[in-house]
Amino acid sequence: MVTWQRPVLAADLFDSPEMALCLEGEAEVGHRGADEGEGTGFDNLNLMAYAERVVVPPNGWEDARAFYVREIVALGWRELPKTGRVPALVAALVDGFERDEDEYVQVQLLPMQEYWSSHYGRPGPFVRVSFSVFHHEA
Repeated sequence: MVTWQRPVLAADLFDSPEMALCLEGEAEVGHRGADEGEGTGFDNLNLMAYAERVVVPPNGWEDARAFYVREIVALGWRELPKTGRVPALVAALVDGFERDEDEYVQVQLLPMQEYWSSHYGRPGPFVRVSFSVFHHEA
């Protein structure tokens, strides 16, 4: 278990080994983050610390998925089961991992590829790698 200094900063997450993972040949097209307590989401009610990178993998989604699953598990994370927790369509696009009850890493193929292509100015597929540490009241 990692002990985080509270409040957890997005910069701490970006400096983590998880966010430093990089598939050879991938191109980062965006990143964002939020410090614990800052608020994220459409309503800013999610108070977790958060960091995400959006990348275009060199050889498509399946190669990127295999790379990130292998490397994240090698860093001591447990892959979460997909059955019963998310709809099948979402499960086909998302891999989630936890290390303890406060930490979550997700690798996701972004749906709506045409939207993201216009947003990032290049063709996909687009893969989001995110790291969250959940908020606790002081």
